[in-house]
Amino acid sequence: MAAPISDTLESIAKSLEERGWSVTDALLHRDSIDLLAAELLSLWEADAFREARVGAGEAEVRREDIRSNSLRWLSPESPTLTQRPYFEVMERLRLALNQRLFLGLLELECHYAVYKPGEFYERHLDSHEHSDARVVSTTLYLNDNWQERDGGHIRLYTGSETIDILPTVGTMAIFLSEKIPHEVLPATRNRLSLTGWFRRRSFTRIYP
Repeated sequence: MAAPISDTLESIAKSLEERGWSVTDALLHRDSIDLLAAELLSLWEADAFREARVGAGEAEVRREDIRSNSLRWLSPESPTLTQRPYFEVMERLRLALNQRLFLGLLELECHYAVYKPGEFYERHLDSHEHSDARVVSTTLYLNDNWQERDGGHIRLYTGSETIDILPTVGTMAIFLSEKIPHEVLPATRNRLSLTGWFRRRSFTRIYP
């Protein structure tokens, strides 16, 4: 029998507190994940994605030597029926993290992502240079029948060790945006995911 979601949320919060990252496959039911994957593929076939960029605002540019995937932003304010279970469970996660870790998380931004064979994202932090708004990064993987030989791992650099997470269907990687450098390794087939960031009120960094 699966553990109650409250236990899963508590385990995630505890892991973030103790080591800065967590991995779970117990947040969403498989039927909800399959519907998300189908929606992503429908949007992909309709050419509704755009090439991903690096940087923010006026400094945002396409750099295929750094990041070569494509994405489609989602709206938490007007989710599709398919997206609603995802946003509902992410809201429960936001509240649980605030209750235990006092992170001040206010909102979620997220997008579908597709990495075609050979595409990658070099080692980076998810926080922008002049903003500390992003606090917790999350990636839900939508890849059915994914094998070790398919590649496409997300690699977390924790300081003491390197963690490679296989992007199998239903797995979610969760980590602190400002603390855990990470990269996406190339895969041999299309790699599908739903990536999000919990955000707090931003305080612009001032440098001397």
